[in-house]
Amino acid sequence: MILCVVILIDNHNRSRLVATAFVSDETKETFSWLFSSISKATNGLIPKLLYTDADPAMVTAASSTWTTTKHHFCLFHIRKNLEKHFLGKYGGEKWKEFFTAFCRTRNSHVEFIFEEKWAALLQKYDDAANYLQRHLYKCREAWALYFTHCAFNAGVQSTQRVESYNGIIKNNINGSSSLIELERTIERLLIKESRYAQLNNTIGKLPVSREEDYHDYYYKKIDIYCQRYLTPALLKLQRHEMNRSMHYRCCITNLENELEKQFTAEIPNGIFSEEMFDACVIELKQLIADLDMK
Repeated sequence: MILCVVILIDNHNRSRLVATAFVSDETKETFSWLFSSISKATNGLIPKLLYTDADPAMVTAASSTWTTTKHHFCLFHIRKNLEKHFLGKYGGEKWKEFFTAFCRTRNSHVEFIFEEKWAALLQKYDDAANYLQRHLYKCREAWALYFTHCAFNAGVQSTQRVESYNGIIKNNINGSSSLIELERTIERLLIKESRYAQLNNTIGKLPVSREEDYHDYYYKKIDIYCQRYLTPALLKLQRHEMNRSMHYRCCITNLENELEKQFTAEIPNGIFSEEMFDACVIELKQLIADLDMK
């Protein structure tokens, strides 16, 4: 039996356990049943974005059951598959160079830069070209940054949150554990989440520290709208950004020089990170291409 764990991210950027299921196999029919059951239990509520390990059966089931849901692939599992095929073949240093080049290609913020880097990657590592084209290029919209950043994903790039829950469950049960023990473990997780939500609501009602109140003076109208639509936790983060903006340092630059630059976020040593909150989303050239330069 296989335990399926479904996690969502709430409006406080916390992981929430929303569904668990025991299945006997990992076929399209089984995953279709799982997705349909979730929709039924939530009165037709379906996610806008789904992250999985790119299992073919799950991909097919998701596309046929949740037709409006965007489907992105876990970058950690993509890396593991690349390691499986090329780490032993390339060895230490060449593997690092290959994976770093792949990461730089993946992290391109606009399509034409991605295509240029992809072509260079295939040319330099021609012995990997067949795998890259067959298994990754065809589904690039599910993992390439130039496409995935178009959908709100709360900074998620992998199924790491699910793996964390799996780790907690595995630490509390073993092969001889009963279903009752498993149910109790999951119930403890749910109780812990509920207590955190209650605590967060209580903290949100406390007076906000007034060490820096620039938002009250320079962003007062914006702050009024933020209070209307944001949760306490998000409002606190937004006010922090408003206050911090008063410490920015500005400088005059030449627009023509900036237009010649190409911006591509690259992560050191080819490591995927989910902490790139300030990463540029699109290239400056793309942003102002339609503006009247006069």
